[in-house]
Amino acid sequence: MRHILASLFLLLSSSTTVMAQNGEKEDRKVYDLVEQMPTYPGGQSALFQWLSHNIKYPVEAEKHGIQGRVIARFVVMPDGILDSIKVVNSVDPSLDNEAIRVIRAMPKWNPGMKNGKPVMTRYILPVSFRLSNGKQKPNEKSHVSRPSFPKGKDALSKYISDSIKYPATAKKKGIQGRVHIGFYVEADGSLTEITVLAPLDPELDAEAMRIVKSMPKWIPAKDKEGKAVKAHYTLPVTFRLQ
Repeated sequence: MRHILASLFLLLSSSTTVMAQNGEKEDRKVYDLVEQMPTYPGGQSALFQWLSHNIKYPVEAEKHGIQGRVIARFVVMPDGILDSIKVVNSVDPSLDNEAIRVIRAMPKWNPGMKNGKPVMTRYILPVSFRLSNGKQKPNEKSHVSRPSFPKGKDALSKYISDSIKYPATAKKKGIQGRVHIGFYVEADGSLTEITVLAPLDPELDAEAMRIVKSMPKWIPAKDKEGKAVKAHYTLPVTFRLQ
């Protein structure tokens, strides 16, 4: 009887260990796509304002007129701390380092949520450095409105979902996530300089590019006088397997 109880105890202990190990693996998994993506406290407007107030334009870069958009990638931990910060689209070492510095200085984010629980989630963030007559600050916008898809965000989401043709190989491999596409909306609403800001998978990247290139003209940004102006836009194209 003692031998049977001892064997049963060992079996239960072994099962508990396996379950704990599986739980640890699950806890360590970093997701590219979750039901609720991470957000900066206060939303996008608060994020842009924080960047505008905290970025210090590198002196040498400003002196040489270097500007552009640094694309950074990081992991938002379950407790909201930002980790594994790296530049995936470089402009200049000084601007890259400043983008990393300012992200490291950020307050805790609202973490990504999966099945009602906070999880480690990757996030892509473009950080703009733009000079205008030596006076414009990073992320300061020369226009008062953003470009928009005709009939709004819901129409944009529907257009993307109706247009996506999930690449067979990516589908077979179970690859899913977000491809971030950057482009300019010209004053006439046409889309130009369309590029992949942070690649996910060659087939999904190409499909995201195809979708954006097929889009109708957008409603351009406008300046304070109501004049249509050229503006940059970053669009995440989500590929999710059902």
